[in-house]
Amino acid sequence: LHAPRHDRARLREGRRVNKLAPLPHNIDAERAVIGGLMLAPERLAEVADWLKAADFYRRDHALLFQALTEQVAAGKPVDPVTLAEWLESVELGDHVGGLPYLVELAQTTPSAANVAAYAEIVIERARLRRLAELGRNITQKALEPSGRAAAEIAAENEAELRGIAPATLHCGLQPIHAALRSAFAQFSARYEGRGVLGLPFPWADLSARVHLVPGETTVLAGRPSMGKSIMGVQTALSLAQAGKRVAIFSIETQAVGVVNRMLACSGSVPHWYILRPDPDRDDLMPRLTDAMRALDAIGGLLHVDESPSLTVSQIAARARRAHMHQPLDLIMVDHLHEIRLPRKNPKAEELGEAFQELRALARDLRVPVLCLAQLNRAAANDKRRPTLADLKASGDIEQVADVVLLIHRPDYYDHADRPGLLEVEVAKARDGERGVVVNLRNDFAYMRALEWRGAGPSAE
Repeated sequence: LHAPRHDRARLREGRRVNKLAPLPHNIDAERAVIGGLMLAPERLAEVADWLKAADFYRRDHALLFQALTEQVAAGKPVDPVTLAEWLESVELGDHVGGLPYLVELAQTTPSAANVAAYAEIVIERARLRRLAELGRNITQKALEPSGRAAAEIAAENEAELRGIAPATLHCGLQPIHAALRSAFAQFSARYEGRGVLGLPFPWADLSARVHLVPGETTVLAGRPSMGKSIMGVQTALSLAQAGKRVAIFSIETQAVGVVNRMLACSGSVPHWYILRPDPDRDDLMPRLTDAMRALDAIGGLLHVDESPSLTVSQIAARARRAHMHQPLDLIMVDHLHEIRLPRKNPKAEELGEAFQELRALARDLRVPVLCLAQLNRAAANDKRRPTLADLKASGDIEQVADVVLLIHRPDYYDHADRPGLLEVEVAKARDGERGVVVNLRNDFAYMRALEWRGAGPSAE
């Protein structure tokens, strides 16, 4: 269908205006920043951590700001003569108008008192230019004949949008008074037994050692078939039952599969019965229907995204949107090695970068992230208890994670070796004791792990 004649004319006019419209900038503010810093170079410290040369619209102003920064860093005097000399030494003098322009800047700037305020204007215009550039890039990607899905493009660019942060003078180094008050409040709560820092796991022995702390990332790692997903889903379910809002990114398992595990766990219904109902076991039906009612009652607290091959940017974007709608209490990713990677760099490096972004998500939202992870291939056929070294092939996870839990089932390799034992080692705890092993009981027929009761297991 063709647009009406008047609409086509309006579109042509819109294109003409867009081509003629200059990108956002404020030359007077740029001149005031450069001139003010020439008058008072010591004021550079007020803006140097958030104002960069690339934020200036005019190239000569960007070069002058770079020259100012390097001169101050070298402890050299800053004035029109020294700046002109520096620019000549790097063969850039012709690009900034030479000494006359520098003298004009210094003479027409009455004071350096408002350098920070002018710098905020400069960086705000730079942010608008970046938005315009981002808009053009999105348009190009969307109009490509064999383009990618809209959701993928939106997720990628949402991360870039977050990077265009507002300029602020209240960032960087700050007095510790606020942090001190928070530390005392947390200590008082622990001392008086009024609460703990973070969300508990479903198992008391494990929660006595570590918690799911807001802003931190916890890795639950193990070899295949050790029970990572079962423990992750059980943790999410127990928190929802306690009134917490949980987002599960189940890249490996469909949402129905996650729900089936929750029904088995909460209703004490054998998982096989849910998948293959047996008329001879109708005694299990009341348990299943009760579990369905109970799960439906808390269904608004549990959110599952079953999309396959998600990128980490898509996970972050969807989590942020959900959190903006109503704050989340836990984000669970099952699992790290199923996240779709760009495949432009070595896999270990890209896995490390993906985990870094999940860590940034946790810190930005102040929400704990529970990330399940596979151990490397070399460890998959090893009967010993895994160690942090087995995460080496997954980038820098062992360095970046706040808590790393490694799970192991001895009877998986030898049925006679401590049957039913599920070991959970606190391999890393940034604020806790590492190396502690918590014993749980494998109750995987019901998609859950239980507290270990009775005497501790011992190897033959």
